[in-house]
Amino acid sequence: MSLMKNPFLLAAIEAARAGEAVIRRYYNTGVKATLKQDASPVTVADVESERAIRALLEARFPDHGFYGEETGSRARDADYLSCGPMFATALKPRLPAKGLSYWDAAVKLGRPVFAIGGITAERLPELVRRGVDRIAVCAGVIGRRDVASAARRLRSALNRP
Repeated sequence: MSLMKNPFLLAAIEAARAGEAVIRRYYNTGVKATLKQDASPVTVADVESERAIRALLEARFPDHGFYGEETGSRARDADYLSCGPMFATALKPRLPAKGLSYWDAAVKLGRPVFAIGGITAERLPELVRRGVDRIAVCAGVIGRRDVASAARRLRSALNRP
């Protein structure tokens, strides 16, 4: 199956675009952050973008579970896990980096694991050498002048042995 015909990839792209559309409405508007229980910041843009992503994914895959950082979970069993932040990140300045030992522990749970938090093209080769094969990236892409180029660079680094 061609990647561009993969229903999961197509849904992920649409979900990312739905979340992006929400975030762009708030970008550079001075939206205020509040602190969650874990002392990490959250804004209305975070919550609304996750709601947009969740609505699209739940409509497309109603039998799948969903775990959202901002909106909670549906279903007890997860198809995959996110692990992070791997590195310190400006998006979550009060949340300490978890590092690769955290990644190793998550992998042992037997689910696919996505590394998240502070992922950059410069850091990715070391992660790949340590076994990271899935990533979720925010600032490493949307914080770049050329978003498409940044995404291609990450994808290329992720696919290198």
